[in-house]
Amino acid sequence: MCGLFGLMTVNPGMYEREVLTGLAWLSNFRGNHSSGLATGVENDDPNKPRFHVYTNTRVGGSGALLESPNVKERIDGKNFRFAIGHTRFATIGVVNAANAHPYREGHIIGAHNGTMHMFRPAQDMLDKETDSRLFYRHLSKEGVDSAIDKAWHGAYALTWINLQDATLNFIRNKDRPLWMALSKAHDTFFWSSERTFLDFVNSRTNNRMEEPKLLTENILHTTPMGKIDFTKREVKKVWAPIAAVKKWNKKKKKAFDHEGRDIHQVIEQQNVIPFIPDKPKPKAIVEMSGRFYRTANGVEIKLSDAVQRLKKGCTLTGEIPAITASVWWYDEHNFISNRVYYDPNTQGNFFPKDTKFFLGGVYDRKNGIDTRLTSLEGSNANN
Repeated sequence: MCGLFGLMTVNPGMYEREVLTGLAWLSNFRGNHSSGLATGVENDDPNKPRFHVYTNTRVGGSGALLESPNVKERIDGKNFRFAIGHTRFATIGVVNAANAHPYREGHIIGAHNGTMHMFRPAQDMLDKETDSRLFYRHLSKEGVDSAIDKAWHGAYALTWINLQDATLNFIRNKDRPLWMALSKAHDTFFWSSERTFLDFVNSRTNNRMEEPKLLTENILHTTPMGKIDFTKREVKKVWAPIAAVKKWNKKKKKAFDHEGRDIHQVIEQQNVIPFIPDKPKPKAIVEMSGRFYRTANGVEIKLSDAVQRLKKGCTLTGEIPAITASVWWYDEHNFISNRVYYDPNTQGNFFPKDTKFFLGGVYDRKNGIDTRLTSLEGSNANN
């Protein structure tokens, strides 16, 4: 795990610096492989950009980072406005200053707590890149909606500065926490990965902080630099426009089985007649005909259940395949598409070496004999 912490203030003073220092030291409990701080200072010169952001990183904990001369001078100044801090417990990428957060990618400076396997760098790039850096690189080029869509199946709490529109941004999903608290004077807000850190610092600084609140998951919180004025909007997974079950034209209605039923009729009938799995197999059941879907480890489910599981999309790309497509299941509820499975970089970069994949598909059982109906085109099934 990693630690996120920071503040944004319109009235910097001793209190704000004490809270920031306390959160930095406490965040070392969440990771001390490396640390970093992005500090925002307001410019007095109207001919220059309103804010200048400085980034400092180091190998080791964050408490000492705040005591370095350059950082201390900035946060002690009257024009200090915000700081985004991070303590790293390394999961993807080696431990060095280059892999310490916050990262600067284009107009984005951001920190991340969590793991995003979809953004895992190539094996020979782990000394200079991490999943977090690649996420922010994508965000800087394609925008937050595209980046979150790609990272949907990962774990994340994110804090970043957008230099282009001069904002601070916060979002998390259900797998990582992020707490925020407003000062009672309503001139500063603080954040931390753990509520206990905010509560402890508050108790040591005369309880000048309101009760911390856990950010609502999947809601992007945005405020202008130097101003506490949040806007909120939901960021959703953009499902691929591929139907899990195709509706065939009546003139070209595709027969799905020997009785002339298409897939929709099969599903409707299964909603009335309960599906009986392969084990145990009473003799009367074995001799019956029927359609079912086979996932990982040979587990058999109803076609209607398969449709719902396929709607979750490929773990890495979000693609939603047709039920007749070749997909590869690594457990009973999760799969990758055929295209991803045969990408030479996929398995080594995103899954443990001992991961077993099972080719899923629709089967027809008649007189105790199972016949695969799913097309094997493009599946390299003979390999």
